[in-house]
Amino acid sequence: MHLPTRRVAVSTLLVLCVALASACGDGGEDDATTPAATSGQSPDGSSPTPTTSPTTSTSPSSPATSKGPVWTSFDGPLQRCGPQPPSVLDAPFDPVTLRDPSIGRIPAVRLGSGPVVVVLLHQTDGNGFCGWLPFMPAAADAGLTVLAVDLCGYGRATCRADTDGTFTDADQTDPVELALRYARTTLHAERVVVAGASMGGSVALMSAATLPGIAAAVDLSGPVEWTGMDVVRRGRALDVPVLLAMATSEGPEEAAGAQEIVANAPAGSRLLTPDEGHGYVLLTDDEGGVLPLARDVLDWILKTPGG
Repeated sequence: MHLPTRRVAVSTLLVLCVALASACGDGGEDDATTPAATSGQSPDGSSPTPTTSPTTSTSPSSPATSKGPVWTSFDGPLQRCGPQPPSVLDAPFDPVTLRDPSIGRIPAVRLGSGPVVVVLLHQTDGNGFCGWLPFMPAAADAGLTVLAVDLCGYGRATCRADTDGTFTDADQTDPVELALRYARTTLHAERVVVAGASMGGSVALMSAATLPGIAAAVDLSGPVEWTGMDVVRRGRALDVPVLLAMATSEGPEEAAGAQEIVANAPAGSRLLTPDEGHGYVLLTDDEGGVLPLARDVLDWILKTPGG
């Protein structure tokens, strides 16, 4: 299946990394222990503590030019995400770590304070949730709380299924389950929506078909034939509205598969068919600017019944 190239360091191969990503440092992130963890503490015995918003480094970095804004990197746990445009650096991101002994250690970052929480699932990018940072300020400005998480095998996630050698595609919904629990118990969400790009889009639909407590799902360019997608049964297993975006440049098979999923999904589902683009590219440009399709996605999340 053809996947257009992501503009910044996104893998062109749609595969899951079944081996454990490189060992996590402490990263300076908050520990947000979920209710399932024992004694209300993280597995290492430390209690969750609040974190202030990260500052940014002063060293200039690409793609700064004499004609454009200077991009710099965050200090602290978001430094791993590399240089960011000013629109991203100015946002008060809050890095957290979601922990549960039965799932693992899932780094995340949140922004916004609205009653609808959107869990963001990334593309096949070794840097995990970082690809969502340019979109998150626009979502927060729209009145949403957004929570981007690392999936198993990406970023700095440490998943039990990776370490014990039992990992399958279905285990990518484990970080989503942990994020849903955090959204309900800590963020006090009135509704939770899952949204994903490329691989993350497929995981969003898988999660909507298998996990309780999801009000709606958004899939941006998720491969229809990805191995874990059999649980969706071409949309027949979905009982919540879904929004799919599939560019015509992805090819006739992907376009037809997306149409079939939306046709079989509940009322309120919608298909967007831009001419080209894949995943994050549909939402933001190279300078972090928000594109029209991103506004369509935000509008659908806010207005769709149940979403």
